[in-house]
Amino acid sequence: MGRALILAVLLVVGTLAGCGGGGGDSALGSNVNAVISGWRALDASRVAPYVSDSYYFNGTDRAGYLSGLAADFADIDSVTNTSYDVTSRDADHAWVEVHFVAYMYLDIASLDHEPIYDVAYTRNTLRQLWIKDFDGEWRIIAEYLRSAYAVRNTPVLSDLSLTDGDSWRAGTSHLTWGTASADSTRYRVTMWVDLPAASTLPPANFGWGAVDFEGTVTVDPLADGPYAFSYIGQTDDPATIYMRGRTLRGVYLEIYGAAFAGPRKPAPAAQVKSSLAPLRIRHAARGKLALPMVEKK
Repeated sequence: MGRALILAVLLVVGTLAGCGGGGGDSALGSNVNAVISGWRALDASRVAPYVSDSYYFNGTDRAGYLSGLAADFADIDSVTNTSYDVTSRDADHAWVEVHFVAYMYLDIASLDHEPIYDVAYTRNTLRQLWIKDFDGEWRIIAEYLRSAYAVRNTPVLSDLSLTDGDSWRAGTSHLTWGTASADSTRYRVTMWVDLPAASTLPPANFGWGAVDFEGTVTVDPLADGPYAFSYIGQTDDPATIYMRGRTLRGVYLEIYGAAFAGPRKPAPAAQVKSSLAPLRIRHAARGKLALPMVEKK
């Protein structure tokens, strides 16, 4: 998907809004509702008819997306309180934000403790790019987790260095930053970033009550296309082994590679990340966080 398409979709005039039934296009609304029904049923096969063969996002094609979706569903206990907004659209493209509550199996331990896996409350917004496909049917061509939190809505993420529609070139390095803030200086706050196309990612930053994150991301030289860049934070209470909350904010980032010959080659299955993976997987997925977690004096 090229720069012209991204700009056309992001800058389209005449924002429409809808909830449940959608607004402005009954065919689009019907298909979005069908996808939401598939999510509520935790059935990837019911979502599949509404995913374009041209799907390509985070280095993943249609088959990889559906595989990741099935993996997400295997870790979800239930999906409820679903609704959606059509945030912008033109004749052939639409941005749709799907909101839902899910009880999801994830690591809820404080970052300086061994993982504790359990079913926890999450609130999520998926951002989907829909296109009117070759047969005139509305289908998803890209999807990422725009915002989410698990357990509690903390920390608050702000002052993020990237916004939707920003672009990087493959193989280059970029300083990124943001701020994560808890509701008390008694709590530890940790912030990190996630980009499936990164060759290297900076370590997490840690502070008491708040932390100003800063680090350099180096993009894989073979990356090409649209990706989700995620900012993730976690708040911990030093008096308990459980986290207080984990939050995520995602942006749509276009990466331009060198001249590629032939079609894109999707990432190997072992490297494919599902839409909800950044929220579910903490920075230290195994063992203790590789940061000095001293008790506050």
